Amino acid sequence: MHWYLMSFSATRFNHVLKFLADKDINYCCPMVVYHYQRPDKVNSVRKRLSPAFPGYVFVELDLTDNKLLTFSQCRYIQRLIAFGGEPVTVHQKVIDELSNRTFEECKCEREPPPVTGFSTLDNDAWADILATRDPDARISKLLSYLEQRRDYDGKIRRYDKRYNNQCEKKAV
Repeated sequence: MHWYLMSFSATRFNHVLKFLADKDINYCCPMVVYHYQRPDKVNSVRKRLSPAFPGYVFVELDLTDNKLLTFSQCRYIQRLIAFGGEPVTVHQKVIDELSNRTFEECKCEREPPPVTGFSTLDNDAWADILATRDPDARISKLLSYLEQRRDYDGKIRRYDKRYNNQCEKKAV
């Protein structure tokens, strides 16, 4: 069993998380608590819970099983993230650190939230990822972090062959 990053429709995260829980699939979806001022009352603040990485959730799967077929039952799930070949595995240390952390962001203030609690991972990379206020930029930095640290076994796959111009051309 390995952890993978799965993409889904960002606005339907409650439905996707409920679907994963119903299918007994372990997942990790770090959440952010947003504070914003209520428009109808003075000096009153509301809280909204949303994913720290909108549109992405970490799932624990064994790819030899047919659990990938169950994903087609949920129309909001799109795919497992892969960089040109097989899906990218996420190390257990990353999942442990993300599951032990609660994100706090406040839209009322303009300074980024404090980043603490990441002692076992590369502190500079995680501090940069988690201190990013824009969710899209945060996702982009997470994907580049995973792409730089992925395990590559050196095998040429279908997508690698295409980009290396090694595809066989059929005679017409």
